[in-house]
Order: sequence, then structure tokens, then C-alpha cells
Amino acid sequence: MQMTDLSFLLYFLPAMLLVYFALSFSGKAQNLWLAASSFLFYAFGSMAYTALLLVMAMANYYLGYAAHKRKERETPVKGVVAVAVALNLLPLLFFGYLPSLVNTI
Repeated sequence: MQMTDLSFLLYFLPAMLLVYFALSFSGKAQNLWLAASSFLFYAFGSMAYTALLLVMAMANYYLGYAAHKRKERETPVKGVVAVAVALNLLPLLFFGYLPSLVNTI
């Protein structure tokens, strides 16, 4: 499903917005709903990479949490940020540049 599909505009988007505004009593519930809806939308489009997206989201959450805890204790955060940046660049390098490199060799 893409954003320009009629099924997205007539079914997915209205249902997602209806539940989002029904959860207006809790900002946390709204955020969780938006995250779940985003993963579901992505899964409809490309199921192959959904697991990678979930793993990356969880890793980024925990790395952000670790950076926050380090900052509270006033210890250096640079190492956690460096790991986060490297972790986020790995899929780009593997899926984006490695096939091109292999094809040219």
C-alpha cells in the first residue's frame, strides 16, 4: 500500500485518525498508536524489511535511553552516540552501497 492508493485514503488513514483522536485523553497512548500504525503501514508496503525496521527502532530507543542516563550522571555520551550513528549507517551501507560495489567488481 502506498499513500496514493485509494485503499490508504479511504480505509487506513480515516481509521488511523479516528483511533488517534479517540485516544486524545492520553498523549502516550496516541504516540504508541502512531508508532504501531506506522509499522503496520510499512508492513503493508514491504513485509521483507519490517523486522529490520522494528529491530532498528528498538535499538535506537535503547541507545537513546542509554545516552539519556549517561547525561543524567554527567558522564560522556559521545560513545553511545557514535555507536548509534554507526548502527544506523550499517543498513544503508549493506542494502544501498554493497550491491552496487559487488556489481562493479
